[in-house]
Amino acid sequence: KPLSIKAMVWNIHFGYDHYGRVNFERVARAIEQEQINVLGIMESDLTRMFMANRDFVEYLEKELQMYSDFGPSTAENTWGCGLLSAFPIVHVTRTVLPSPEGELACLLDATLNVSGRNVTVFVTHFGNTEDKLDRELQTEGMTAVATANPGPSIFLGYITDRPHSANYNRLLSSGMLDTTTDLRRYCQYVFYKPGPDGMVLDHFYRWDSTDLSDTEGQVGMFSLTPK
Repeated sequence: KPLSIKAMVWNIHFGYDHYGRVNFERVARAIEQEQINVLGIMESDLTRMFMANRDFVEYLEKELQMYSDFGPSTAENTWGCGLLSAFPIVHVTRTVLPSPEGELACLLDATLNVSGRNVTVFVTHFGNTEDKLDRELQTEGMTAVATANPGPSIFLGYITDRPHSANYNRLLSSGMLDTTTDLRRYCQYVFYKPGPDGMVLDHFYRWDSTDLSDTEGQVGMFSLTPK
Protein backbone atom coordinates (compact mmCIF):
# COMPACT_ATOMS: atom_id res chain seq x y z
CA LYS A 1 0.00 0.00 0.00
CA PRO A 2 1.49 3.40 -0.98
CA LEU A 3 2.46 5.78 1.79
CA SER A 4 0.40 8.99 1.79
CA ILE A 5 1.72 12.46 2.53
CA LYS A 6 -0.69 15.37 2.78
CA ALA A 7 1.45 18.51 2.91
CA MET A 8 0.23 22.06 3.44
CA VAL A 9 1.94 25.45 3.22
CA TRP A 10 0.24 28.19 5.20
CA ASN A 11 1.19 31.65 6.37
CA ILE A 12 -0.55 31.77 9.74
CA HIS A 13 -0.18 35.53 10.33
CA PHE A 14 1.31 35.16 13.83
CA GLY A 15 -1.79 33.41 15.12
CA TYR A 16 -4.15 36.38 14.73
CA ASP A 17 -7.38 36.30 12.73
CA HIS A 18 -8.87 39.09 10.59
CA TYR A 19 -10.24 40.78 13.69
CA GLY A 20 -6.98 40.81 15.65
CA ARG A 21 -7.99 37.95 17.92
CA VAL A 22 -5.58 35.23 19.02
CA ASN A 23 -6.81 32.05 17.36
CA PHE A 24 -4.38 29.28 18.30
CA GLU A 25 -7.09 26.74 19.03
CA ARG A 26 -9.05 27.43 15.83
CA VAL A 27 -5.89 27.05 13.76
CA ALA A 28 -5.14 23.71 15.43
CA ARG A 29 -8.66 22.44 14.81
CA ALA A 30 -8.54 23.53 11.15
CA ILE A 31 -5.28 21.65 10.55
CA GLU A 32 -6.73 18.61 12.31
CA GLN A 33 -9.90 18.73 10.22
CA GLU A 34 -7.92 18.85 6.96
CA GLN A 35 -5.96 15.76 8.12
CA ILE A 36 -2.63 17.38 7.28
CA ASN A 37 0.38 15.24 8.20
CA VAL A 38 3.16 17.61 7.04
CA LEU A 39 2.76 21.34 7.59
CA GLY A 40 5.06 24.22 6.69
CA ILE A 41 4.08 27.48 8.36
CA MET A 42 5.39 31.03 8.09
CA GLU A 43 5.00 34.07 10.33
CA SER A 44 4.95 31.68 13.25
CA ASP A 45 7.48 33.44 15.51
CA LEU A 46 5.72 34.90 18.54
CA THR A 47 8.52 34.40 21.06
CA ARG A 48 9.10 38.13 21.42
CA MET A 49 8.20 40.42 24.30
CA PHE A 50 5.62 42.42 22.33
CA MET A 51 3.87 39.13 21.44
CA ALA A 52 3.94 37.82 25.02
CA ASN A 53 6.65 35.23 24.27
CA ARG A 54 4.11 32.65 23.15
CA ASP A 55 5.42 29.64 21.24
CA PHE A 56 2.84 28.89 18.55
CA VAL A 57 4.81 25.99 17.07
CA GLU A 58 5.11 24.27 20.44
CA TYR A 59 1.38 24.79 21.03
CA LEU A 60 0.52 23.12 17.71
CA GLU A 61 2.98 20.29 18.40
CA LYS A 62 1.22 19.45 21.66
CA GLU A 63 -2.34 19.98 20.40
CA LEU A 64 -1.85 17.93 17.25
CA GLN A 65 0.57 15.36 18.72
CA MET A 66 3.07 15.97 15.93
CA TYR A 67 6.84 16.37 15.70
CA SER A 68 8.01 19.94 15.18
CA ASP A 69 10.94 22.16 14.37
CA PHE A 70 11.44 25.90 14.15
CA GLY A 71 14.25 28.10 13.01
CA PRO A 72 16.56 29.76 12.75
CA SER A 73 16.20 31.30 16.19
CA THR A 74 14.16 34.41 16.94
CA ALA A 75 17.31 36.52 17.22
CA GLU A 76 18.53 35.43 13.78
CA ASN A 77 15.51 35.67 11.46
CA THR A 78 12.35 37.67 10.89
CA TRP A 79 9.51 35.48 9.72
CA GLY A 80 9.54 32.31 11.75
CA CYS A 81 9.58 29.13 9.63
CA GLY A 82 7.94 26.21 11.39
CA LEU A 83 7.54 22.55 10.48
CA LEU A 84 5.05 20.10 11.94
CA SER A 85 5.07 16.46 10.92
CA ALA A 86 3.26 13.27 11.82
CA PHE A 87 6.46 11.50 10.73
CA PRO A 88 9.67 11.56 12.81
CA ILE A 89 12.08 14.37 11.95
CA VAL A 90 15.51 12.81 11.43
CA HIS A 91 17.58 15.90 10.78
CA VAL A 92 17.10 19.64 10.19
CA THR A 93 19.41 22.32 8.84
CA ARG A 94 18.26 25.84 9.77
CA THR A 95 19.54 28.63 7.55
CA VAL A 96 19.14 32.37 7.07
CA LEU A 97 19.10 32.95 3.31
CA PRO A 98 20.95 36.04 1.97
CA SER A 99 19.01 39.13 3.07
CA PRO A 100 21.17 42.24 2.55
CA GLU A 101 18.31 44.75 2.23
CA GLY A 102 15.23 43.53 4.08
CA GLU A 103 13.89 41.05 6.63
CA LEU A 104 16.00 37.99 7.35
CA ALA A 105 14.64 35.05 5.39
CA CYS A 106 14.40 31.60 6.99
CA LEU A 107 14.88 28.14 5.53
CA LEU A 108 14.30 24.75 7.14
CA ASP A 109 15.83 21.80 5.27
CA ALA A 110 14.39 18.76 7.06
CA THR A 111 14.61 15.01 6.57
CA LEU A 112 11.53 13.02 7.58
CA ASN A 113 11.35 9.27 8.17
CA VAL A 114 8.18 8.23 6.34
CA SER A 115 7.85 4.56 7.30
CA GLY A 116 11.50 3.90 6.60
CA ARG A 117 11.79 6.21 3.58
CA ASN A 118 13.65 9.52 3.82
CA VAL A 119 11.70 12.47 2.45
CA THR A 120 13.13 16.01 2.45
CA VAL A 121 10.86 18.95 3.26
CA PHE A 122 11.88 22.55 2.63
CA VAL A 123 10.07 25.35 4.45
CA THR A 124 11.03 28.92 3.56
CA HIS A 125 9.85 32.53 3.47
CA PHE A 126 11.56 34.92 1.05
CA GLY A 127 11.74 38.70 1.42
CA ASN A 128 9.21 41.39 0.57
CA THR A 129 8.20 42.48 -2.93
CA GLU A 130 10.25 45.68 -2.77
CA ASP A 131 13.44 43.82 -1.80
CA LYS A 132 14.28 42.59 -5.31
CA LEU A 133 17.96 41.81 -4.63
CA ASP A 134 17.07 39.82 -1.52
CA ARG A 135 14.61 37.65 -3.40
CA GLU A 136 17.06 37.03 -6.23
CA LEU A 137 19.79 35.96 -3.78
CA GLN A 138 17.35 33.87 -1.76
CA THR A 139 16.19 32.14 -4.94
CA GLU A 140 19.80 31.42 -5.84
CA GLY A 141 20.49 29.93 -2.40
CA MET A 142 17.31 27.86 -2.33
CA THR A 143 17.88 26.58 -5.87
CA ALA A 144 21.36 25.38 -4.94
CA VAL A 145 20.01 23.46 -1.94
CA ALA A 146 17.13 21.91 -3.94
CA THR A 147 19.42 20.98 -6.86
CA ALA A 148 21.80 19.12 -4.54
CA ASN A 149 18.93 17.05 -3.13
CA PRO A 150 18.02 14.05 -5.33
CA GLY A 151 14.53 13.71 -3.82
CA PRO A 152 11.99 12.72 -2.94
CA SER A 153 11.42 16.23 -1.63
CA ILE A 154 8.59 18.66 -0.99
CA PHE A 155 8.96 22.45 -1.08
CA LEU A 156 6.54 24.47 1.09
CA GLY A 157 7.48 28.06 0.44
CA TYR A 158 6.47 31.71 0.34
CA ILE A 159 8.54 33.18 -2.49
CA THR A 160 6.75 36.54 -2.94
CA ASP A 161 6.47 36.18 -6.72
CA ARG A 162 4.11 35.04 -9.45
CA PRO A 163 4.12 31.83 -11.51
CA HIS A 164 6.61 31.93 -14.39
CA SER A 165 8.51 34.89 -12.95
CA ALA A 166 12.31 34.72 -13.21
CA ASN A 167 12.65 33.55 -9.59
CA TYR A 168 9.90 30.95 -10.00
CA ASN A 169 11.54 29.56 -13.14
CA ARG A 170 14.94 29.46 -11.49
CA LEU A 171 13.58 27.46 -8.54
CA LEU A 172 12.09 24.90 -10.92
CA SER A 173 15.43 24.65 -12.76
CA SER A 174 16.51 22.62 -9.69
CA GLY A 175 14.39 19.72 -10.93
CA MET A 176 11.41 20.50 -8.70
CA LEU A 177 7.95 20.36 -10.27
CA ASP A 178 4.95 22.55 -9.59
CA THR A 179 1.81 20.90 -8.24
CA THR A 180 -0.63 22.94 -10.37
CA THR A 181 -0.84 25.18 -13.44
CA ASP A 182 -3.07 27.68 -11.59
CA LEU A 183 -1.80 31.17 -12.47
CA ARG A 184 -3.82 32.95 -9.77
CA ARG A 185 -1.27 32.22 -7.05
CA TYR A 186 1.10 34.72 -5.50
CA CYS A 187 3.65 34.07 -2.75
CA GLN A 188 2.82 30.53 -1.61
CA TYR A 189 3.79 27.39 -3.55
CA VAL A 190 3.99 23.62 -3.15
CA PHE A 191 6.71 22.09 -5.35
CA TYR A 192 8.08 18.55 -5.31
CA LYS A 193 10.84 16.34 -6.71
CA PRO A 194 9.82 12.70 -7.28
CA GLY A 195 13.27 11.28 -6.57
CA PRO A 196 14.79 8.05 -7.88
CA ASP A 197 11.90 5.87 -6.64
CA GLY A 198 9.19 8.18 -7.91
CA MET A 199 7.05 10.04 -5.38
CA VAL A 200 3.73 10.73 -7.11
CA LEU A 201 1.53 13.82 -6.90
CA ASP A 202 -2.06 12.63 -6.42
CA HIS A 203 -3.91 15.89 -5.93
CA PHE A 204 -3.48 19.62 -5.24
CA TYR A 205 -6.00 22.09 -3.87
CA ARG A 206 -6.20 25.60 -2.46
CA TRP A 207 -7.77 25.81 0.98
CA ASP A 208 -9.81 28.81 2.13
CA SER A 209 -8.67 29.79 5.62
CA THR A 210 -11.76 32.05 6.03
CA ASP A 211 -11.00 34.61 8.77
CA LEU A 212 -8.25 32.53 10.41
CA SER A 213 -5.43 34.22 8.49
CA ASP A 214 -4.81 36.74 5.73
CA THR A 215 -3.46 33.90 3.57
CA GLU A 216 -4.98 30.72 2.17
CA GLY A 217 -3.45 27.30 2.61
CA GLN A 218 -2.23 25.19 -0.32
CA VAL A 219 -2.19 21.41 -0.12
CA GLY A 220 -0.35 18.76 -2.08
CA MET A 221 -1.19 15.08 -1.67
CA PHE A 222 1.56 12.60 -2.53
CA SER A 223 2.07 8.83 -2.68
CA LEU A 224 5.34 7.07 -1.95
CA THR A 225 6.18 3.41 -2.48
CA PRO A 226 6.99 1.69 0.85
CA LYS A 227 10.59 0.62 1.38
